[in-house]
Amino acid sequence: MVALILLDFSKAFDTINYELLVAVPHYIGANANVRKSFTSYLSNRYQKVKTADHISTSHLVQSGVPQGSILEPTLYAVYTSCFSDYIQQSKVHFYADDTQLYFSFKPENAQLASVLINEDLHKLFSMSQDHCLKINSSKSYIMVFGNRNFRSALASQINASIGGNNIQYVDAARNLGLYLDDSLCFKTHVSKAIQKAYASLKLLYANRFMLNTNLEIMLCDSMVFSQFNFCDQVYGACLDKIDVNRVQRVQTACLRFI
Repeated sequence: MVALILLDFSKAFDTINYELLVAVPHYIGANANVRKSFTSYLSNRYQKVKTADHISTSHLVQSGVPQGSILEPTLYAVYTSCFSDYIQQSKVHFYADDTQLYFSFKPENAQLASVLINEDLHKLFSMSQDHCLKINSSKSYIMVFGNRNFRSALASQINASIGGNNIQYVDAARNLGLYLDDSLCFKTHVSKAIQKAYASLKLLYANRFMLNTNLEIMLCDSMVFSQFNFCDQVYGACLDKIDVNRVQRVQTACLRFI
């Protein structure tokens, strides 16, 4: 069996501490020029708000990385680069501020697995607090993958908490835009994609008299088919005949529209 813990950080990019972020390059061995560049990029930044014809006074930005910058996820990755050193029992995967811990175990060792998982979660929680980051337990989830005969029984045995708050056990959750379910059949993901696809197609159909054929093809490709293209390398081979037919009906509806 494999337990997966999906952790959510509240406003992660906005709460990064400047002094810590500038100190990390020194800690990992970057030279003086790199540290100077970090300091120059982050220091003395001001922001103001404009609404209609009114503009607020400028205020010094004291935390967070520049909004919309391509360096935003990179700076966050540098800022949290030492976190994985403290995860001893589980394997961990970071993608910007999305963090997943996963732990493999045999069904008879479920209680021990819970203990070891919570050890890592406690260390990660402490490190996050030291770095001015907050893990949102209400938006964090735990799932268990494996033999379906054991999954329901393990639901009551696998318990995880962060900061004294229990993490919700679920059978499906969204991870980097892909809906995972505990059977890895991706039925939830397909249902969500079909729902969005039909909503887009309904919008296009209402405006069909203003569109020519080439534009209809382009809009179907970008607004409808794109719902299924995302992560299709992951879920495509796992679909059963029922879901394949459901997707096919959406494609047929696009052809009729065109």
